[in-house]
Amino acid sequence: MKSIIPSFRESLFVDNTDILIDISEYTIDNLIEMSDTLTDFPIIKTISATLKGFHNIYDRNLLKNTLVFIQELNSGEINRDKYRAYKTTLEHNPSKCEKELGRVVLILNNIIDVNKSKILAKLYKAYINKTLTWEEFCEYSEIVNRIFMEDMTILKDIYDGDITFISETNNENYRIYRLNSIGIIDIKLDELTVGVIDGSEALKQLVSINYIGKKFLEIALG
Repeated sequence: MKSIIPSFRESLFVDNTDILIDISEYTIDNLIEMSDTLTDFPIIKTISATLKGFHNIYDRNLLKNTLVFIQELNSGEINRDKYRAYKTTLEHNPSKCEKELGRVVLILNNIIDVNKSKILAKLYKAYINKTLTWEEFCEYSEIVNRIFMEDMTILKDIYDGDITFISETNNENYRIYRLNSIGIIDIKLDELTVGVIDGSEALKQLVSINYIGKKFLEIALG
């Protein structure tokens, strides 16, 4: 891990956005072969050194997710003053660098869906921009770990008010309960509304997105 962190830090912020656009078109094998020329991304050379010897599927996954993360991190708006301040902090504070980038690398290594890498990058941008504290970033990154990407549509429907209660005719209620288990939506009984469930009267279960879920979704879709 320690050998990866310095190269990850050096690769994190890229001034040449043309490289980011071009790099998305290459396969992982192409990137490994080009590692000596892609000097803007020291992380490629570090990971590919292992790949050339062992062709490790975990390292391949890490390389792919890391590049997606870097590409997303460098797209969109980052406050330039906060960007420079954070970059300087990482360069001069090795313990902070290892703590924060080490956590990111561990998450990227466990991610299978590259869309989660993009969401993680958006959360990290929010942290750099001070929209999130470090503690919030850690909490939200755990949501990235646990959420099913297929459930994001349901989360947005709840956010938009298209889903407000649990319908017994809805075959995707399990997705609502899954989101609730992560802690980003709330389910409560409406004492004023009675419905019929399995032939018996029962209180309707209301569904709403909470503060954490709302902030997570707004950053993820931003």
